[in-house]
Amino acid sequence: MMKFLVGFCILAVVAPTVFGELKCSLGNPELPTEWIDLRGDCLTAMRNQIQKEIDASYQYLAMGAHFSRDTVNRPGFAEMFFKSAKEEREHGSKLIEYLSMRGQLTDGVTDLIRTPSVQKDEW
Repeated sequence: MMKFLVGFCILAVVAPTVFGELKCSLGNPELPTEWIDLRGDCLTAMRNQIQKEIDASYQYLAMGAHFSRDTVNRPGFAEMFFKSAKEEREHGSKLIEYLSMRGQLTDGVTDLIRTPSVQKDEW
């Protein structure tokens, strides 16, 4: 037991001096100070994705309307398609909100969403 205490005391005295020299120091990272804007292909892809989300929403609305007709009468299908339309609209809204937050909607807002035409209205 005495050997253990002596060894521990020696280790307690020697360790801070030996390991005190082994410190890692990092310099300050170089971070940009200005806001990094979306440019070029990324911005175009996001604008195209917004249009795809709106197109999908309209398509789902048309499908929901079709299955809601009294001659078709499939309320479960209609509900599913109406929910899907709402979800697609939310996706488009979130992307628009993100671009607005980033300051990317200062111009061309009227060109962002074109009124889609539904490709098919019978299923």
